[in-house]
Amino acid sequence: MDFIESLQVKIKLYNELIPKKFSSNPPIKNEEITSFENNYEVIIPKDYKEFLLNIGNGEFELNNDYFLELTACTRGNISEPFNPNNENENFNGLLEIVELNHAGGIIFLVVNGSEYGNIWFRDSNSDIDIQPFLDKENKVMNFDSLINYYFDSEMRYYIKARENAKSTALALQKKNQSVKRNNPEEKSLMKLLLKIFK
Repeated sequence: MDFIESLQVKIKLYNELIPKKFSSNPPIKNEEITSFENNYEVIIPKDYKEFLLNIGNGEFELNNDYFLELTACTRGNISEPFNPNNENENFNGLLEIVELNHAGGIIFLVVNGSEYGNIWFRDSNSDIDIQPFLDKENKVMNFDSLINYYFDSEMRYYIKARENAKSTALALQKKNQSVKRNNPEEKSLMKLLLKIFK
């Protein structure tokens, strides 16, 4: 199963699991990507290009972060190579793809330079200006691993929240069975939780 097929399966599971359904801008056409690449003298990495062509062109939220549509939104010149070793890095070669709402930063996709295809980010709460976005094995993520990370994180959070709510409902039920006079507010909360998580 390739990247897109695997992601489509994950999105289907996400939509079955989470009340807030995944919704993005429609996919864009190959001609639009080619025009963007020609205008800015870059080649969009294959995994991100496949996402834009088959899933959607941004404008969606996952894990409280906001995925942007394909634009030339950057803090430097995307036609110039990104140089992570330059202390005065001016964000050349970086395409902004995600706004970090919880950290007040930006996730970038490198579209030019030796880090091509990799994900870097800037967290405005950190003293470090820009750094690679690493996975559990301390490897720099690409777009494929980044988007999967976001879907997995949100689904794990939701499953954990459901499990906690179900445990609370069962604990309330057990408590109500052992107490003759129930608190009406507590009883109604128990009924609601058990209705949701039966």
